[in-house]
Amino acid sequence: RGELSRAKINLPKIALGDPGILSKYLIKKEKKKTKVLLMPHIVHRDCIEVRNLADTIKGVKIADLRDNPISILKKISAADIVISSSLHGLICADSLGVANIRLDLARGLKGSDYKFNDYNKSISKIDCRIKGTETDKEIKSIIDNIDFSYQKNIDKLCEELSMAFPKEFC
Repeated sequence: RGELSRAKINLPKIALGDPGILSKYLIKKEKKKTKVLLMPHIVHRDCIEVRNLADTIKGVKIADLRDNPISILKKISAADIVISSSLHGLICADSLGVANIRLDLARGLKGSDYKFNDYNKSISKIDCRIKGTETDKEIKSIIDNIDFSYQKNIDKLCEELSMAFPKEFC
């Protein structure tokens, strides 16, 4: 996935990144119709923090990650902002150029922060997260202050990952 994993298993310099970053090639960009898409990891669907955010944020829609993956990608593409406790929700949002922030509900997830940190490092993304107890105004302020300049690294990562796959599989 990233430098942390590469170093941990002592691999030489190779193409890094989660293949989910290639999801932008699976759909055409959608017209924006959702202000905020909340994407709780499957283990977090019934958490109080998810209900709190659903009640707090104006214009929020909740994605069910058990839906068809292409349908989920289209929902992400149609959102202005994605808030997700699912790493792949964040990765797909990055791939589709959608502003996003991590909902930090670490309980129930294997690997805790490691996989998020490893992915973030692969695209030089600064860690930023909310806990699900913030107000709508606080969330807007947090998102307004995120540096999304890391988005410029997505295309290069996608190119490197694509080059790593044998042509007969592409």
